Amino acid sequence: MLYQKIIWVVDRFHFRNHSRRDRFCMENCDARSFARLYQGNKPLFNTSAAEQCAGWFEKMGHILRYLDPLQADFFLFSMVDMRNEQLSKC
Repeated sequence: MLYQKIIWVVDRFHFRNHSRRDRFCMENCDARSFARLYQGNKPLFNTSAAEQCAGWFEKMGHILRYLDPLQADFFLFSMVDMRNEQLSKC
């Protein structure tokens, strides 16, 4: 399923405020641990935009939990396609 393949990365500005008790977050969500996301010390992506996108996905959780995997993949593909079209007009 598409949703399970997403890597959740916390941007460098927010990572330091994440709970130190959340072991999964500390071990798997630190952007600095993904060398392919950086060129030297400079990130290759806009962390603010990435966070906004993750927030957008999070809003669909209440819909996705009622769909089977095939329906969820189709729904996500359709929503991402519509959002990309909408953002490309800006």
